[in-house]
Amino acid sequence: MSNNDAPPRFVPPNDDHIDPTEAAQRFFEALKTVDKEHPDVRLISAHAAVTVAAALHDYEDVSEENDRLTAQNRKLAARVARMEQAAKQAKRNLNEAVAAAGEARTVLSAERRLRRRAEQARDQALTASAPQPARDGGEIGQLRAELQQAHTELDELVATVEAADIERDAAIQRHAMLAIRLATLDMEEQDQPVEPPAAASFAEVLAHAEHPLLVLSLDQSITKGLDEHTHASGWRRSVAATLATMIAYATVKSDARQAGQSAGPDLADLRAFTRSGHDHVQISPTRVALSESVAVTGTDRLAQQRRFPVPRSVDAAGTALVLAHVRIGRRPPAPRLYYLDRTDIPGDGKIYVVYLGPHLDNRLTN
Repeated sequence: MSNNDAPPRFVPPNDDHIDPTEAAQRFFEALKTVDKEHPDVRLISAHAAVTVAAALHDYEDVSEENDRLTAQNRKLAARVARMEQAAKQAKRNLNEAVAAAGEARTVLSAERRLRRRAEQARDQALTASAPQPARDGGEIGQLRAELQQAHTELDELVATVEAADIERDAAIQRHAMLAIRLATLDMEEQDQPVEPPAAASFAEVLAHAEHPLLVLSLDQSITKGLDEHTHASGWRRSVAATLATMIAYATVKSDARQAGQSAGPDLADLRAFTRSGHDHVQISPTRVALSESVAVTGTDRLAQQRRFPVPRSVDAAGTALVLAHVRIGRRPPAPRLYYLDRTDIPGDGKIYVVYLGPHLDNRLTN
């Protein structure tokens, strides 16, 4: 093939970012001006067709990969936006938790002041009611009026302290709920726990507290009588918070033991746990009493009242002396919840609730 017979050379456009499809079209347009039957042209065309087909295939692959990466970038951008939103929400929740903790400290401080005033009023009432030397009628009348006033002030202070108890426990529970929200915050979907509706009866509270580490061996016919009182709704909330705290205490201690770790001082007993600041604590340490006074334990009649039925796996006799209790309310009948803590007993590890009802007799009972 002479130089005169040589087909014109295809010169690709000098574009930096030319589309492969456009380049192929230009190439085949150029082929129209030459002798397509010439052997060299046919050979070049065949090679060009293969090359162009491969280039188009590669271009399609690159285009698909680019689309995939673009979609992935959009998802990543959306996820980053959700994470930023979650971080902002977590910060807001943390601020609320800090505020709730401050509120709880304020309520606790006020409650301590009110308790001191209540104790002073009680002492004054006891002093005024003590036997006195014979006095004339006018002085006796004045003393009776003072005694009545002292009793009135004591009742008012008891009501105020009980209201402070409720506010304090509510603040502690809000703090616990916020801590749970922070712990369970999902960066993908911010599902937050919802506070359960208030129970309509103590039986409902006890039913909701079912847990492998909590055994309810109490006489619920006694507990049922508390539903009839004016302040029952507040007492039910206190019982629910108490049982939830007990379950958390037993669970944390069990998990530590199963992990081969020491329970530590924060898990020494229920009261220590309520002082630990754990996220699932919902009651104040002031509600928990680990024992009774010597006057109670040293009096057979009073001690016998605190002997409750328990499973025979706990005591072969089927009863046990239980002194640890939680103060549920202050208003008469000032309900108490007695429990047996066996979380340190190998092979057991449970808490047994043995009584929930009116305040038992003590040395001040007539």
